[in-house]
Formats: sequence, structure tokens, C-alpha cells
Amino acid sequence: MDNFLKGKIGENFVNELAENTFLDYWCFPNPYDEQGDKKEICDLLILFRNVCIICQIKNYEFKENHERYFRKTVENGAKQIQGAERKLFHIDRDIYIKNKKQGLIKFQRDKYSEIIRIIIHLGEGMQYQYLGKMTEPNHDYIHILGKEDILFLMQELNTISDLVEYLNSRESLTTKIEKTIFAGKEKDLLGLYLRIKPHFDKIIKGYEGKILFVDLENSWEDYEREKANSENEDLFSEIEDLIYYWVDNDLIKNKESKEVAEEMMSLNRYERRYFAAGLLNFIDSYTNKNYKQIIRRNITLNKISFVFFYYPSNYEADQIQQLMLIAADGYGLYLKYAIRNFIVIGISEHEKIKFLHVNLEDIKDKPNDDLKKALNYLGWFQDENMKFIEIDF
Repeated sequence: MDNFLKGKIGENFVNELAENTFLDYWCFPNPYDEQGDKKEICDLLILFRNVCIICQIKNYEFKENHERYFRKTVENGAKQIQGAERKLFHIDRDIYIKNKKQGLIKFQRDKYSEIIRIIIHLGEGMQYQYLGKMTEPNHDYIHILGKEDILFLMQELNTISDLVEYLNSRESLTTKIEKTIFAGKEKDLLGLYLRIKPHFDKIIKGYEGKILFVDLENSWEDYEREKANSENEDLFSEIEDLIYYWVDNDLIKNKESKEVAEEMMSLNRYERRYFAAGLLNFIDSYTNKNYKQIIRRNITLNKISFVFFYYPSNYEADQIQQLMLIAADGYGLYLKYAIRNFIVIGISEHEKIKFLHVNLEDIKDKPNDDLKKALNYLGWFQDENMKFIEIDF
């Protein structure tokens, strides 16, 4: 296969990763040094909060020689990743990059306290799994993943928090144990990880400095069977899809709500499930039961406070909008403005859902006499009851 065709295959795969996953807003496929030497920095750059992920795609032909294939893949890929890292973090000038959704941005090198390095090889026919390798002379860890591996991980670990947490645990398994040999595929390692969370800590503690052999054959199938026994799996997925649709089509497009969009996307699997279970419980408790009063509930995850807000169908749209704002302001006051961002989820008597993002940064230091009068008139926050709900997933 000639180099041009190899390059096109690699470029198409980069675009597939960037455009068809939860990462599309934060992906920079084939980023160029736009205001410098105009050269490509790496094959794929992912920037999210404090995490910088540098990916290099390798498309060497596999000719039944695992050692030669991976030596060629890792050595060349590692050099390219180290070169990208030097340009991004150590060159004495500003670097500007761009993608379709964010346009041209300045790379804020001081923002990224965590760097993850990944080589993705497109060669097929592998019989052995290589987790990663330490580079020379910097001793940086580089993950080695196949094409199907990375696509599978992004499908199953569909938030940046889950993906980063898994990759960090994967790195620990390789670097803290003298030698790790396992039978199985990447999805089997992920199946083990999801079944024994948090992390691989118990395995690492027992085998640190030793040789570990793990037979992971069918580990993913075992996890799938356990998950299939979980009730409400489809409902959880529907709620997650609704949230991602809202983030992608509303929040992420507005500069004012970009921060809260990042917070929403940074919730890990269990936080998302907690949110989804809370919302489903609220919907089930109050809709289609002919309640005539407004009912509120509040849960807080990370830096976002969610307000579930039930309203009867006889209220006008402008009334609902105003009352949802008062609810967010009221919770902000009640929580002494420890939380700045509120997401109010209005749910009508017949399960129609409205979203409203409220940022209280501008009002937290202003007089709140009018708000207190409105809350007093509505009878809200006069005698609040704290209620703890235990949810079994």
C-alpha cells in the first residue's frame, strides 16, 4: 500500500473519531500550528478541562511479525508524540489551533495539568495485546490501542471522565506491575475494570513488582450478562441521550453556558446514572397524577445544581419561565450561593420537559429583597425538608 493511500486511511479514521463520538466539540483532528510554521502538530488532539490527549495514528502493514510491527509503530509514533508535546508545551511562543465547532483558539498550555499519550495502530490480525510502553529518555507512558479498541472504548466510556479514568487505571496496571500478560482483547480488560471498580487497585497491590498473568477470555461477555440483569438500562440510556442532545444543540453553542456544558459532559457513568435515576423517580412520582401545585426537588453533582420542577398544565409558558427562574434563584440563596450554575428541568403534568440554565454569578452579591418577597409570597423555602433517597443501581 503506498504512503498516500495509508495517509488517507489514517486521516479518515481521525475524522471518524472526531466527528462520531462524544468528543466532537473538544477534538482537533490534524491540528496545524495556524499562526506559526503551519505544520501539523499531531494526528488528533483532545482538549477538555485540564486534560490534554495527544494521539498519533500509525498505519504500517502487518506482516505476521508482531515484534517488528510494534517496534516500528511505537518508536515512530512515540517520536511524533514527543515532538507534538514539545511544540505545545515548551516552545517559546503562543500556539493557535482550530476545529469546526470552536474555530481558532489559543492553546492555553498552563491549563493542562494532565497529559495522556496514545498511539492507535490500524494494522489488523493482531494475536497479542500490547497495553503500552514507557518512552526513552523521558519515561512517559504511551498507550497502544488498535482501531477497534479505541472505537469500542469511546462507545462504552462515553464521557471524558470515564475515558480518562480508565486510561489512567490501564496505565497503572502496566507501570506498577513488572510485567503484565493477559489473554483476551481490550474489551475484556474493560469488562474486568467495570466489574471490579474502582480502578485496578487491588490487583496492582497484590502483584506490584511481580509478573501478572490474567486470563480475560469472555470477561466482556460476563460483564454484559451482569448488566443485562439491571433494570431500567434502556431508560438510563434514553435520559443520557436527552442530556447529550441538549448539550450539543443548545448549551455548547452559547459562550455563556459553555462552562456548564463541560460540567455536564464531565459527569462520570455513576453520576449520570444518579442524575437519571433521580429524574425518573421525580417524573414517576408526580406526572399524570393530577397534582395542582408546583413541586420542586434539588440534587447537586460536582459544580452543578439540578432543580426538578413539576408544574400543572394550566400554567402559561411565561409564568413557567418566571417561576423556574425564581426556583433557581431561591435555591442559590438557600445554598448561600455555594453553587453558581443551576439547571432547571421543568416537567409538565403530561411529561413535557423544558430545560433552563441559570448562572447566578452576577446576582450573588446584589440585594435580594425582591427575591425574598417573591419566595415568601410563593411559600417557598419557608420550611424546607432535607430528604435522603437511596438508589440501588
